[in-house]
Amino acid sequence: MKFIVVGLGNFGASLAEKLTEQGNEVIGIDREMSKVTALKDTISHTICLDATDKATVADLPLQNTDVVVVCIGGNSGTNVIVSALFKNLGVKRLISRSADSLHEHILNAIGVSEIAKPEVESAERWAKKLCLKGLVNSFDLNPHHSVIEIKSPSTFIGQTVQQIGFRENYNILILTIIKPAAKKSYFGLNSEEYITGIPKPDTVIDTNDILVLYGNTSDLQKIITKK
Repeated sequence: MKFIVVGLGNFGASLAEKLTEQGNEVIGIDREMSKVTALKDTISHTICLDATDKATVADLPLQNTDVVVVCIGGNSGTNVIVSALFKNLGVKRLISRSADSLHEHILNAIGVSEIAKPEVESAERWAKKLCLKGLVNSFDLNPHHSVIEIKSPSTFIGQTVQQIGFRENYNILILTIIKPAAKKSYFGLNSEEYITGIPKPDTVIDTNDILVLYGNTSDLQKIITKK
């Protein structure tokens, strides 16, 4: 996959390195030459530029980029401007770092729905999420067992928990289902989630459901790659 990481501070630099280590092509961007130079030998490409300059940003290979991650953390205003710029340029997928709840609300208001919170999730976990399509979150209990959140595979939609047979067919347990909801705020409609509790055998999997699953890492890996 191809990524652009904007802002090469601690979080951005670590994320760019982890993504590169996993075989991805990464363009790292920062307006401080010292940060760009520090990573020139460890990630695919580094560029020193001002990401608030629309003309300069428009010259980046955006159409060939799968994900843009705005990791600017020191200045929330700059973060919002850069996020809005990439959003308006129509990138395929945009993830922005937020500093606090107000910052997150503003990002949501301009149409950024995927938010990175470095104080909650490490760059390593974000790299794992970005490289495994459909994976929303994961928590490793030990080297062999994990709890993961994944977007419902299309083949599961419309089927009941019993019909899918998580334990019988995949050797994993479904712990709960997270469903999307909309809530009004000062900035308009914001997306929220609610947890349904322990699924019953006749619970139907809907589009946009997030499944919380537990099992052996190798078994979970198989269901993550399921379409």
